[in-house]
Amino acid sequence: MDDIQSNFDIPSDKCRTILLIADRVMSLLEPEVLRKVSAEVLPDVTHTQLQMNLESVLLTCPNIDLEKTLDFDDFNFAHNLLGILAHLDRTDYPADLTHCFLPRCAEYGKIADHP
Repeated sequence: MDDIQSNFDIPSDKCRTILLIADRVMSLLEPEVLRKVSAEVLPDVTHTQLQMNLESVLLTCPNIDLEKTLDFDDFNFAHNLLGILAHLDRTDYPADLTHCFLPRCAEYGKIADHP
């Protein structure tokens, strides 16, 4: 895992954590119930799409604590990731979070840094 790279300007340690988060999201999507609940937000999402979305949002919201996200219980983890993906405006690069969504893993005091 030492040669993990991003197409964006994301440090390799954050890339590793993004991979772990994407792995966890994909494992949570296995149960049929969660797949039905998240179908609108994650219609046939791939591991690579998850990685790209997280890398992109980190460029506009650098105050998201990925390690904290990874340590959340399944409920808070799902809230953060489904919320990020549901409120991500992918029309521009890098992507912005919309509708005032603030992940539970973000430092609220630093929201002013958000573009």
